[in-house]
Amino acid sequence: MKGILTVSFGVADKQSGEKSIGMIEKDIHEHFGGYGFYSAYTSPTVRRKLNEKYGMSIMSAEEALDKIYSDGISEVYIVPTNIINGIEYNKLTALAEKNRTRFKSVDIGKPIIENPDDCEALVPVLREIIGFDDGHEYILMGHGTDHEADERYSELNKAFAENGMANVRIATVEGELLIDNVIKNVDMKKPVVIQPLMIVAGDHAKNDMAGNEDSFYTKVTEAGGKAECVIKGLGEYEAFRKHLIKRTEGMIK
Repeated sequence: MKGILTVSFGVADKQSGEKSIGMIEKDIHEHFGGYGFYSAYTSPTVRRKLNEKYGMSIMSAEEALDKIYSDGISEVYIVPTNIINGIEYNKLTALAEKNRTRFKSVDIGKPIIENPDDCEALVPVLREIIGFDDGHEYILMGHGTDHEADERYSELNKAFAENGMANVRIATVEGELLIDNVIKNVDMKKPVVIQPLMIVAGDHAKNDMAGNEDSFYTKVTEAGGKAECVIKGLGEYEAFRKHLIKRTEGMIK
């Protein structure tokens, strides 16, 4: 028997989760209908909050693998929703390795961007989703990290530039590409669209990106720009979900 396990960091806002992670899980479940389907959140804080507030019981990745094993699944395909190959993704690969001997096979998919080729593949997906017309400037908000994988965001910036989209830039909450430095290169004569480069439009999108204090929105406004925030996670877009399914097909084949 074969099973698919989707693994996300998670989000404490139930509605945001349903619109993004929930839709990813739904589409993957439907596309791979002949497989056993399981899902997990890696954040214990998120799982606790969802349980306390909504009575939701969501498995950790470790609990999910135990469940898969007890259900008699022998071939496991893990589908992460991580954007980069940072700390969270590395924890998941370590867990997969730890469980390898329990199953006939354990395969884990790549994060969304692990190398320049992944960046090149993501650019047309984001262009289909957002449009990127010449009359606007675009800032996509990534999470960022002090892990070396933070470089992926710079590689994605380079991919945008090489594909003729010099008006699109990544800025991150943490890491190297902080908004204070990024906005110096933004043409404030054009309207500025700010949008999450995250699976879910959760607290970071609502506060760090679109909040009324010390946010991407306020910094662009203070720099003389006219900002518009789109509070919508990547998981809410069908084009992105199809991209993830295509990558999952590649892993399984």
